[in-house]
Amino acid sequence: MWGLFLAALLAASGCRAFPSVVAGGMGGRLSWVRGQPALVAGGIGGVFVLPDWMLGGAGYSLAKPLSLEGAGDQSDLAISYGGTYLAWSPAQGRVFFPSLGLLAGAGEFSLRAASGSRLQESSTGFFVLEPEAGVNLWLPPFEYFLLSLSYRLALGGQAGGLAAAALDGPQLGLSVLFGPFGFSKKP
Repeated sequence: MWGLFLAALLAASGCRAFPSVVAGGMGGRLSWVRGQPALVAGGIGGVFVLPDWMLGGAGYSLAKPLSLEGAGDQSDLAISYGGTYLAWSPAQGRVFFPSLGLLAGAGEFSLRAASGSRLQESSTGFFVLEPEAGVNLWLPPFEYFLLSLSYRLALGGQAGGLAAAALDGPQLGLSVLFGPFGFSKKP
């Protein structure tokens, strides 16, 4: 989130390298955690610091806890993470254009386990890197759909016997974005 704050501060201060062009939106992702499908919800927002480059923030969370089973125990996993988001979107202003992005940040996951009549909850923080490749569909003048493929790489601690590396996995996303992408280019 510091990236979004810095970009907005520089844009507001009139820095010529930072035109005040803001874009962002929300979306969902089909993610895989420990081989199980899970729905992830969240969004991105940022400022175009150059015509093809956006600097901002992004955040995601499991839409509902994911049930994990093992050794007769039932556990619910919750994940939330966010951080600085950098995206490169060349060929803006066309109906279809590609984009590459990277989220770098931190998050927390918690595991709530029921073992017999006992309920235990443990949580820990983790670092996350999430590269993304996508295709944008432009609906003039300010709406976009982003179909993306990303991979969540989690580094860090352990909660309830579950290591952060167990959160690694691919994601297929669909987002609705709003903002004047392609502000310096015309189709």
